[in-house]
Amino acid sequence: MKNMKVKCILLIGLVLLVLLGCEKKLELNKFKEDEVKSKAQDIIELINNRDYKKIYDDNVSDLVKTTVKDEEYYKSMEEISKILDKLGKFIEYEKYDIIEQEENGNTYATIQYVVKYENEKTVYTLGFDEEYKLINIFIK
Repeated sequence: MKNMKVKCILLIGLVLLVLLGCEKKLELNKFKEDEVKSKAQDIIELINNRDYKKIYDDNVSDLVKTTVKDEEYYKSMEEISKILDKLGKFIEYEKYDIIEQEENGNTYATIQYVVKYENEKTVYTLGFDEEYKLINIFIK
């Protein structure tokens, strides 16, 4: 049941991002823009350093930890490592967009962050719960 709830939250966040586009700015009620941006940069830096254990231990929400097995998490991080190999060296953070959404009485923030690397740009989509703990990571 919890696994289905997490999948539903992830899907809703992704759909909202697609519908809203990257240039719209929405009012945040429970989240602070600077804190979401800073937390996203911290996570991206850990990803760039391939410090997946620190991400998991210090930054992943308890809900995700109870629904996603450790092996699944680290397997997905291996895929991220393959993407990082192709991207090359980190250059800079570019533009971002943040949305806030409510689901079953909980509020979540999702940030899309365009990041420039040596070989190409990529878009990170990171979702956070109200405690600024990570609930999802997507890279495209």
